[in-house]
Amino acid sequence: MTSADPSAGNLGYWCSAWAARFPDKVALIDLSRDPPRETTYAELERRLDRVAATLTRLGLKSGDRFAMSIGNRIEFVEIMFGAMRAGIVPVPLNTKLGPDTLRYVIEDSGCAGAPVEPAANPHVAGIVDSLRLDVLLLLDGAAAGWLGYEDALAESRADFGPPPLGDDHLAFLPYTSGSTGKPKGVALTHAGQYWWIGCLHKYWPTPAESRALAAVPLYHKNAMAGAIKPMLSAGGSVVLLPNFEPRRFLKALAGYRCTHAGGVPAVFTLLLQEPTLSRASTSPR
Repeated sequence: MTSADPSAGNLGYWCSAWAARFPDKVALIDLSRDPPRETTYAELERRLDRVAATLTRLGLKSGDRFAMSIGNRIEFVEIMFGAMRAGIVPVPLNTKLGPDTLRYVIEDSGCAGAPVEPAANPHVAGIVDSLRLDVLLLLDGAAAGWLGYEDALAESRADFGPPPLGDDHLAFLPYTSGSTGKPKGVALTHAGQYWWIGCLHKYWPTPAESRALAAVPLYHKNAMAGAIKPMLSAGGSVVLLPNFEPRRFLKALAGYRCTHAGGVPAVFTLLLQEPTLSRASTSPR
C-alpha cells in the first residue's frame, strides 16, 4: 500500500465512501435489543474511529492481536473493523467452543487484549483474566480490572489518523473449528480482503438498495463474507439477529424487506419446515 492516504487499502475503511455519500442512510439494524437499534453510516464511521482511537490510547499497537468474544450485535462490527483501522488484528472467537480450546486460541494467537460480552460465552472473561492480558474491555457489566466498553469510548476522540500498513499486514485472524486437530489460525490480509471484495462487486454486483439478514454467528465467514463486508461496501444495509430461530428469521426477512439472506444448509432445512407462517404475521419483531 503505497498511497498518500494511509486509509486506502485498510479494510477498516471498507464502508467510509458510503458514509461520505449517504451519511444518514441506515447501515445496521440490531435486533439483539428492544427496541431495535439502527445505526447510520455516519454514526458507524464515528464509532469505528472512536474504537481505533480508544485501543491506541490504551496502549495497543499496530500488529497486536485482539481476541473478540461478542455475539451478533453492532458492537461486534464496530470493534472488529475499528481495530483494523489502527492496524490491530482482531481474533474473532468461536463462542461455541469449550474453555480449553478458547484458551488455546487466545494463547496461540498471542492476544494482547480482549473485548468480552459475558453472555456470549461464560468462560472467556475468566480465561482472559488468568492470562493477564493488557487491555480488557467489558460489554454489559462491570468487573475489577476491566474497563467498561462505552466508558472507554467516551474518553476518546471521534476521529483517528490511521498508520500506514503494508500489503501483507494482517486484517484479522480467524481460527478453524478444530475438527481435525487443534484450531488453526487463518491469516487474512488487508490487500487480500480488498481483492475479494472487488471480485464480489465485479461478478455479483450489489445494488445500494440491498439489505441482508444475518442470523448465523458473525465470527463465521458465512455472516461476515456473505453480509457484512459485501453489503456495507456497496451502500446496502444489514439486519442483525442475535441467533437463528426459524420463525423470527422469516418474520424479520419479510418485515425488514431483506433482499439477501445466507446460512448453512441446516438453516434452510429448518426454514422449509415452517410452511404455516403466514404473510399476515410477518412483522419486524
